[in-house]
Amino acid sequence: MKLISQIAELEKYIEHHCEINLKVSSAPVGWHIEHSLMVVSGITYHILKSNPKDYKWQFSLSKTIIFLTRKIPRGKSKAPSLVNPKEYSLDAIQDILIKGKASAEKYHSMDKDQFFLHPNFGNLKSKDALKLLEIHTEHHLSIIQDILMKNLCVL
Repeated sequence: MKLISQIAELEKYIEHHCEINLKVSSAPVGWHIEHSLMVVSGITYHILKSNPKDYKWQFSLSKTIIFLTRKIPRGKSKAPSLVNPKEYSLDAIQDILIKGKASAEKYHSMDKDQFFLHPNFGNLKSKDALKLLEIHTEHHLSIIQDILMKNLCVL
């Protein structure tokens, strides 16, 4: 599963958790790692608690665009406070890494009709939620890679 390999890639960047590049992001690498893992764990938790009978389909143009392009535009939205690390640390990153890995493994056993209510995209069944997690994690991996580039030229 792509999400599991993405989490392994996030783990490789932990040693750079304090690095920051203000040309790319006001947050350091550690914030992006912790945020990504908090999102994985949070969405998984809500899907597992959901009742498939409560699912209602909703159209979302922004979801359609993001799912088709597999890209999230940078700087266009803010992380909800629930998944916005306040005081990130190496210990906090290590703890959420364990939870993130365990959460990703749970997608193998989820009911296909379980869902998550996204604040902008509406209800997402587990398959679409997994797709969103992969897109979201890739978004933050890209930001991390750009932060770590030493000679970044921003026009």
